[in-house]
Amino acid sequence: MAMAEGEMAVDESAEEEPLEVDLLSDGGVLSFPAFRLMLAQHFVGNVAFWAYFGTLIAQATFRFDASPRELAIIGACISVPFIFGALLQGFLVDRWSPKWLQFIGVGLIGVAIGVGWLATDLPGLYSSAFFIGMGAAAIEPARAALTALYVPERLLVPANAAITVVFQIAILSGTLLGGFLLAVSNASSVYVAAIALIAIAVVIAAFLPDTRQQGTIPELSFQDLGRGMHTAWRHPQIRLLLFVTGMGWMAFNAFFVLEPLYIENTLKQGDQAILYLWAAHGAGAICGALLITRLKRAHHRELALVGSGVAASGVGLLIYAGSGIYAVAFVGAAGIGAGLAFMFPPALSLIQRVVEEEERGRVSSVLLSLQEVMALLGSLLIIVLGMPDSAVQKVLVGVALAMMITGALGLRAYARLRRRGDD
Repeated sequence: MAMAEGEMAVDESAEEEPLEVDLLSDGGVLSFPAFRLMLAQHFVGNVAFWAYFGTLIAQATFRFDASPRELAIIGACISVPFIFGALLQGFLVDRWSPKWLQFIGVGLIGVAIGVGWLATDLPGLYSSAFFIGMGAAAIEPARAALTALYVPERLLVPANAAITVVFQIAILSGTLLGGFLLAVSNASSVYVAAIALIAIAVVIAAFLPDTRQQGTIPELSFQDLGRGMHTAWRHPQIRLLLFVTGMGWMAFNAFFVLEPLYIENTLKQGDQAILYLWAAHGAGAICGALLITRLKRAHHRELALVGSGVAASGVGLLIYAGSGIYAVAFVGAAGIGAGLAFMFPPALSLIQRVVEEEERGRVSSVLLSLQEVMALLGSLLIIVLGMPDSAVQKVLVGVALAMMITGALGLRAYARLRRRGDD
């Protein structure tokens, strides 16, 4: 679809101006129709996903009595297809159409929901998780590329923050919807609602403008596929970003895998508590993402925001896991969510700012794939170690401390880069 004149034009002027544009004002990110449509698709799709996924994890824990090892296998089933798929899909984003790759990814999430609905045992849930990884591998690099195509560079930080706000509102809405339906009905009603919503998301995705990357179209070769890795590694800021987000995501994935058992065994709560605590994550992340949209000088300070986000998530997790009290866990969960909001919008904004347009999809995929590699390592450690349920709380406290240390090291390294003029 051709770009309408003036509809999505990108003005690269005033690149160094302070970011003082309101989301809703003339010239704000929501003044771009294509971006608004992408946000709508993102919202509806994620309400469906989080209602379904929270229910899937609740069923694994409470219906099938999954152990730490078995919950880690669910995480690994997501990570493996994501790692390899995201690299390939990022390459296709640069070569083909981000819009249609996103469309395919949303459709695969619909398949995952259907498989989860039909599952009668843990292997069925593993299969559903595998389709999640395949779908996310297409969606994430495609959305990152579309964001940079739909809004001007100077608005990339608030644009990505707006995506995070919508994402977290969707988590809040989806998990509350799932928890409510579990309370008044059963898991099947959650799956039916999720399938209806994901169908709407697929239709919206089909109507996104088919704006494509400009510049050299890469040849379909392993050499060119590796170019994204080379670009990511040789740039000092992106190299630091890979370290901080990779370590942070490994720690967060360990928390994600063990959280249901912590809720069941330490907090002594039932399946609905998983969705309600995830809603608290979402509420905290909404606050964090809204704060990012109001920062006046976020441009060129993306790494500082990422390091701060990892450290803040660690503090939230320490409150969450250290207390062992259900009410206090909501406070910690909100803190974790707020920290995560500071991690991902600035990370994508940094790539969109410093990487040439024709390579953004591949470099974004390198970041996402590395995060999933680290997540997979965390899952494999849990699988191999086979920790008892009684050790979960202590492990989560250790994970919290690791996140705080990683964030602090990232901030220190970023300060050195600024002194050298590499920002």
